[in-house]
Order: sequence, then C-alpha cells, then structure tokens
Amino acid sequence: MELNVNINPEQINKMVADAVLESALGDAVKKVINEQVKKLSNTYNNPLDSVVQQHIASMVRNTLVTEYGDELKEKVHKAVAEKITNEFVDKIIEAGFRQF
Repeated sequence: MELNVNINPEQINKMVADAVLESALGDAVKKVINEQVKKLSNTYNNPLDSVVQQHIASMVRNTLVTEYGDELKEKVHKAVAEKITNEFVDKIIEAGFRQF
C-alpha cells in the first residue's frame, strides 16, 4: 500500500497562519485588530462608512443591471427619444455655433 501526501505552498501558509492565530500571539493580533477597527469606527470621518456604502452601491448596481437592465434601457431610450426632437437638435447646434 502506497501513501501519497501532496502539500502545496498555499496549504503550508494557511496551516502556519492558523497556528499563529490559535496561539497567544494570535490572540494579541486579534486584540490589536479589534482595537484598531473600534477606533476607526468611532471617528468623525469613519473610513468604514465609505467601504460599506461602496459595497451597497455595487450590490444595487449589479441587481439593477442583472434583473432590470433591459427594462431600464428601454425606458431610458424611450425618454431620450421623446426629448430629442428636431427643434431640440436645432437649438443645440445653434448654441454650439454661438460658443465659437
């Protein structure tokens, strides 16, 4: 019976990191991290707020695109088409010529 054991560098790094986090040193690291996160979350300009807001905005954007993208495109195209009249285009061209 042959026993093959393959361990790659990523597994070794994970085992070392897990061992450190389970040790007293790991407890000290966790304590410092928790203190720093608490300090950051208590400041006037909380940097965590922007991270959370960006994540929420990303989730909303993805939901709108995947679930409502076609419907939104159709409505936007229709609204733009209603506004782009010959008269509107003439006014834009006239305003452009006045700039020069």
